[in-house]
Amino acid sequence: MSLMNLLNIGKSAVFANQAAINVTGNNIANVNTPGYTRQEAILRIATPIVPVAGGYLGIGVSVSSIERRYDRFISGQLLGQEQNYGKSSTMNQVLGQVEQVFNGNGGAGLSSALNAFFDAWQSLSTNPGDTAQRTVLISDANNFVAAAKQMESSILGTLKEINKAVSDAAGQVNSIATDIARLNGRIVQIESGGGTAKANDLRDARDQLVTRLSGLVDIGTLEDKNGSLTVTLGMRNLVDRETGNPVTAIKNAAGDAGLSLDGVDVTSRITKGSVGGLLASRDAVASGPLADLRRLAAAITNEMNPLHSDGVGLDGTTGNNFFTPLSPPLTEADAISNLGVAVTDPRKIAAASDPAAVPGDNTNALRIAGLADAAVSSLGGATFSGYYSGLVTDVGKLARNASDLSQFDANMRSELQNRRDSASGVSLDEEATNLIAFQRAYEAGAKIIRITDELLQTVLKL
Repeated sequence: MSLMNLLNIGKSAVFANQAAINVTGNNIANVNTPGYTRQEAILRIATPIVPVAGGYLGIGVSVSSIERRYDRFISGQLLGQEQNYGKSSTMNQVLGQVEQVFNGNGGAGLSSALNAFFDAWQSLSTNPGDTAQRTVLISDANNFVAAAKQMESSILGTLKEINKAVSDAAGQVNSIATDIARLNGRIVQIESGGGTAKANDLRDARDQLVTRLSGLVDIGTLEDKNGSLTVTLGMRNLVDRETGNPVTAIKNAAGDAGLSLDGVDVTSRITKGSVGGLLASRDAVASGPLADLRRLAAAITNEMNPLHSDGVGLDGTTGNNFFTPLSPPLTEADAISNLGVAVTDPRKIAAASDPAAVPGDNTNALRIAGLADAAVSSLGGATFSGYYSGLVTDVGKLARNASDLSQFDANMRSELQNRRDSASGVSLDEEATNLIAFQRAYEAGAKIIRITDELLQTVLKL
């Protein structure tokens, strides 16, 4: 082997280890960068191998590629867990707000207002001719109506916020999808040359976008041989190579927000991510606490009015509804918005059953007061207060289950993130060791060059 070959070996050692030092330095610089994947310079024996007497000698070292330490299996698990956590954390937040409606002043106010209303009927039965007591009864009835309306308004406000968040999510999804499509083009451009070049940093950036997207909606991903990533949502292509298909916010017949992709309503197919959590929370609240609260108001109206209508007021009138009747085309869904105290004149409160016994007759007041402890068929045989207590308990269970699931998903997400960091993250201790090793190899390569130079000088002096 000639001295020039030895010089080239030293040069290759310098260049290869310098590249490895650069990669190591980049790892160290990005130790705190979210989503960064540790990179490694892969060294290989330089070719061709030179034949010499007695065997073959190599001609140095070269950098074959710079690889990401990427674990596809762990990353796939983490992506799925991001979707689970996005849903459960959102449900925890929404159902926690609804729980506050029932446990806060509004909820406590409804329970106490309902009890005060029936207590006022009981008090009236002891002195049915007392106008002052009748005025108190009307006031207590209005307090009950106000508490019910306040609770419904708070729940509807939460549902309105949910619909707005679902509509806003369309813009967020589209923005991320556009960025993923743009990175697809750049990655393919870099990696499609047939060489060993890898768009490592661009892949990290794309993975970060995919992670953000999975926190919003449940998606599927598939990477082709060119490095382009296809992203699906609701069995439709959201990102196809360098093209992002826009998601559109839509509303159904009930006015609830949803998402459409390629002209197809994909709302029912979104079951994870924060949007999935919003949709699940909306359905749970609308069909659970809100519907049950309205059912309670409808039952009170429908049980009260017939009894009051059969009674007789101080002014001798009969056939008066106490609450605004829930008549067709109104339904149970209108029970609270339609709820109001129909009796404004205290003398029209029907405490008596016999016109001839007015004002001392209290039999109808006792019948109405007895409704507080009566089993109501439309409420499944529960009393008014018992039904409401069960409603508060059910809301608490929903919120507690959401909280527990959110905590579980957060722990699983953290565990998978730790596993991802262990496989793909930067270890300063390991990088420091590598830095010393590459430094020593670099110095050794430089020494080979120096020694070769000295040998050449000796030859020239011959």
